[in-house]
Amino acid sequence: MDGTPHLRVENRVLPAGPSVADVAANAAFYYGLMRVLPYAERPVWTRMSFAAAEDNLHAAARYGLDARLFWPGLGECGPRPSWS
Repeated sequence: MDGTPHLRVENRVLPAGPSVADVAANAAFYYGLMRVLPYAERPVWTRMSFAAAEDNLHAAARYGLDARLFWPGLGECGPRPSWS
C-alpha cells in the first residue's frame, strides 16, 4: 500500500455451500476439529504418515461416503459418523 509491501491473510473456513446443509456440515467439521485437535496429546501429523493421508484423499475422492479411511487410534473406518 502506498509503495509499502504488506501481507493480507484471510481465513475462509466456512465457504458458501450450494445449500444450508452444506454450510452447516462445513461448520460442524471445522468446529469439531478445533474442539479436538488443538488439545490432542500429539498432533495428528505425527501419528499418521503423509502416504496414509494421501491414500485417504484418493479413497475419499473415488468412493465418497463408502470410502474406508485410516485414522490414528481408530484404524480403518468410514467417513460416516457412528450415530448415522
